[in-house]
Amino acid sequence: MEDVKIFSSTFINNGFIWAVMAPRIGISTVVLGRKWFDQLGMLPTDVVEVSGRYSKFEYDYEWVLAQRKRLEGFDVSVHSGTNYVFSSHPLYTQTELYRLRSEVLTCHEWGASHLVFHLKNGILGPKEEAQLKDVAAMAGEYGTKLVFESNSSAEARLALDFLDRFPNVGYNLDMGHLYHGFCNGRLGMGLDEFVASVRDRTVYVHAHSNDGRADQHISIDRGNLDWEHVLDSLDRDRLEKVIVEVRDFDGAFETYCLLNDYFNKSNK
Repeated sequence: MEDVKIFSSTFINNGFIWAVMAPRIGISTVVLGRKWFDQLGMLPTDVVEVSGRYSKFEYDYEWVLAQRKRLEGFDVSVHSGTNYVFSSHPLYTQTELYRLRSEVLTCHEWGASHLVFHLKNGILGPKEEAQLKDVAAMAGEYGTKLVFESNSSAEARLALDFLDRFPNVGYNLDMGHLYHGFCNGRLGMGLDEFVASVRDRTVYVHAHSNDGRADQHISIDRGNLDWEHVLDSLDRDRLEKVIVEVRDFDGAFETYCLLNDYFNKSNK
């Protein structure tokens, strides 16, 4: 399986040779259907994000171990299958927290680098913060990087509050959610202002777009967001992965190629 992107380039500054790392570009299994583990060879990259929401994902240890061999040779991330983790009913909250813990274990067994997750649409209370910090501590013990993602309409106040309270958790800048939240007013600040405010915490990006009216998950060249401007605004040294989260295969492949071209050009 051939990956055509450039991983790094070099430049000279004050007599020193510096390496500029490009993020790894991957694709979500959302484009592969339920039995994604039989379709991995269709992807043009060895970087894959397993979607716990839209792909077959069993919370069964034997199933997890069975997929480990299929994932050998791939650079894996996992998108949590949890919904919004914290619910108005404590039983559902406990279920989601245990589910998130089991996904930390899954990442450990698969050698997955990142676990991306969502939270409820609201500020966490003290008990909720403590519960999530317990999960974060487990992730640290297992060597999994937790990455927080804003919901389909990104809200700056929620993202910034969370990142302030969880300094060891990275941020996933979801392009489509960013633009959707900006267009419907829920972001609560200018698009550039928000990107600048999360720049130092953004280690991960979901690449897809929309028309501003709905969270469509279409190819980045078909939506109205200036995606190149967003990527230009991020700190390349901190950015580890860019994952295509387009829901149709042709659009996902198109977005993947556009991202490869962008990073190849910007690293020359």
